[in-house]
Amino acid sequence: MIFIFINILLFLNILLSTTKGIHFEDDFDISREKRAVLRDLKYRWNDSIIYYKIEANFNNKHFIKQALSNIMNNSCLQFEEISENDHDKKKSGFYFYEGGVYKTNLGRKLDFGQFQNISLASKYAPYRQIYRWILYALGLDFEHNRPDRNDYVVVHTANISKEFLNFTKKKNESEVNTFGLGYDFKSVMSLNELEFQGYNGILTFERKNYNTTSNFVYNEKLTPNDKILLNRHYCSWRCNPRIYCLNDGFQNWNNCSRCICSKEYVGVYCQHPKVLGKKKCIFNDVNMTTIKSDGFNTDLSYGCGFSITSPPGTILAVQYIFRDDPQPNQAYGETGVAEIKFEKNKAEPGLIISNVKKNGSFYSEDNYIIILLESKSNIRLRINFKPVYIENIGWEINSKKT
Repeated sequence: MIFIFINILLFLNILLSTTKGIHFEDDFDISREKRAVLRDLKYRWNDSIIYYKIEANFNNKHFIKQALSNIMNNSCLQFEEISENDHDKKKSGFYFYEGGVYKTNLGRKLDFGQFQNISLASKYAPYRQIYRWILYALGLDFEHNRPDRNDYVVVHTANISKEFLNFTKKKNESEVNTFGLGYDFKSVMSLNELEFQGYNGILTFERKNYNTTSNFVYNEKLTPNDKILLNRHYCSWRCNPRIYCLNDGFQNWNNCSRCICSKEYVGVYCQHPKVLGKKKCIFNDVNMTTIKSDGFNTDLSYGCGFSITSPPGTILAVQYIFRDDPQPNQAYGETGVAEIKFEKNKAEPGLIISNVKKNGSFYSEDNYIIILLESKSNIRLRINFKPVYIENIGWEINSKKT
């Protein structure tokens, strides 16, 4: 049985390797880049509630509350305001005050008592500055400090104000966790080309790629990457096992079996484009609660995103059957493909199938798979599946061979 199972795994590895060199026009986005948050967890805020105090004469107090409220609405973090006179030693958090400059510590490093100072240059500090220094105190570094910043920006340290120079030190990969996210010019933590100038009209954070976004825009909203970074650093550890969410989604810390999706996608794992609706993609998710065979028909041209989830402790036996014959001399994937993410690491490219190979079967590595369809012509596909208890995998393989 063990020998047979090893052969199955070797076959899957060979099948995957045959697709590695294939390029498909408008193919699925499988790029993986870097983005940074502090690795050292001693600088992570583990308090169930992060309390905060605001200096009495601070004018833009509503901006602080607005920024904190937005973070709470997009993560598991909780904040609560207390009086400056509240000296309860069990409470820890932020102290906002007018300090003439913008500064705070990266991550949880208390300045006095149980609170960490967040100095704002003026009591009229704009929303974007308040927002970014809160995120910095939570451990999210500026984009220009990423290990790969030299690929994206030129930091002109000679042109930067002395007060901000300490916040331009590039981190290495041993200091920060990238979580596989890319450089984000639209992030709250990304500065425009003229911010923190030592002199007027000179570039400070010059961008190498001018096709991303306006070079002089001030970013004031959390981007999908900002939300993902916050949630992976602070919230995802609450879920075991963790699941992979596609298309800028992140695991729901209140319901660990689902993802929280961006506005453009739906589905348990954010795998289905919302714009397609349910006219052709009648369902997006199959949640199996019993050990029985099932299946469905679809068409690659529909562009649907499906997920199939089986009970805990099981994996999925999957069979695919194409109903339409390939055209003469048709190349693999020339008219359309389906990508099936069956490995544990769903961030990796999945198995690419095409009607050039009419049918096949395999086992998933965990209890869910994600199927993504793409085609410019009608190609019918049948997917059959059955949950299998991991300890019975040998019996399942033998039964298929008899």
